Amino acid sequence: MIRAAVPVQMRIRLIKSETDRLPVRAKRYVAWDISVAGFGVRVSSTGSKTCIFEYRPPGLLRGVNKRTHTIAVTAG
Repeated sequence: MIRAAVPVQMRIRLIKSETDRLPVRAKRYVAWDISVAGFGVRVSSTGSKTCIFEYRPPGLLRGVNKRTHTIAVTAG
């Protein structure tokens, strides 16, 4: 069985100084906050950073896809 490439993810303390230091990579990735479950910063290959919040709607089972909402976008 061939597995699809999993996007690179990391867990850090999301404060301004840490998000400013997130490197730009060839592929988009997400840096997740270590203290707030589901909160992260998506870094694109162009350098733009997007704050996102990912959650599972209440009352739905684990088989349902999580929802992702964009909070803010900064230019790269």
